[in-house]
Amino acid sequence: MESLEELLRDCTVRVLGPRRGAGFFIAPGIVLTCAHVVGAQTTLTIDWDAKGIRNHSASVPTTIADRGRPIPAFDSDYPDVALVHVDGLDGHPCVAIDPDWPGHEDRFQIYGYPEEGGSAVLTPAVLTYRGKKGSEPTVFLDLASDQVKRGMSGAAVLNFRSQGVCGLVVASKDIGEDRGALAVTWGLDGRGTDLSSGREHRLPPNRLPVGVREGHRRPNHCAGHEHVEGGWRSGIGCSRRVARPR
Repeated sequence: MESLEELLRDCTVRVLGPRRGAGFFIAPGIVLTCAHVVGAQTTLTIDWDAKGIRNHSASVPTTIADRGRPIPAFDSDYPDVALVHVDGLDGHPCVAIDPDWPGHEDRFQIYGYPEEGGSAVLTPAVLTYRGKKGSEPTVFLDLASDQVKRGMSGAAVLNFRSQGVCGLVVASKDIGEDRGALAVTWGLDGRGTDLSSGREHRLPPNRLPVGVREGHRRPNHCAGHEHVEGGWRSGIGCSRRVARPR
């Protein structure tokens, strides 16, 4: 049986849009990533290390970024989510979704593609729970500890306790220090999205988006803007420094 970590790795892809980031399979033929990674593009490519696939064509039918910018330096509005449709990769694993808000005892693993030493390879980070950042309807999951670098936008946040993915990395606190990350979770203030078509639906709070309900779960378990010393960095793939928001 594959380990939980190997399943997470197998579900993770590299998204090659205007910026470079991570993404993960949430349903057959559907990858979740960050809106700021795909930008305004309707087509892009992905790399899937698990099968040695490079520059596989994909489309972007839906981005969800319409709740304003609680941190003005960010390059995308909240929640900074995009869906990518990928054809021709039948039989890929999908993450198991954990719809619950985590607790102080929880630890998390993420995988992304930071550019280090002239390459970008699948790389882990292990994070811990810090708490909620902000207020409804633009709450972030604030994660402490490990270093989250450029290229890790869109990583799945795997909760070791629940063995499910509880969110999507959208921000690093500091690409050069072990200061953790910000993520968005599945609740999205009660509004879900049909991930297979882009249609929006009103859902009770803390319910899964329609496209990742029980029918799309698989047994395989496998979710940026950035803060830097002295300021926020807008987009894990971005190099400019900006002033700290007040």
